[in-house]
Amino acid sequence: MAVRVTFSYHCFSRKYSAEKHPAGEPIIDPTSQRPRTFCPIRYRLPKQLPALILGLIHRSAK
Repeated sequence: MAVRVTFSYHCFSRKYSAEKHPAGEPIIDPTSQRPRTFCPIRYRLPKQLPALILGLIHRSAK
């Protein structure tokens, strides 16, 4: 089975809220109806995905 993994804004951003985020914090795609801002935690976590996916593949082969 072939699996294709793609990444979008949701992999490195979170919902932007003017009340919760400091003034001047960059907004990703500010023209969107659902603006987002950079999230360092979400940016870091997808880096683990290749190893997790490979682990799933090797686990099913046993």
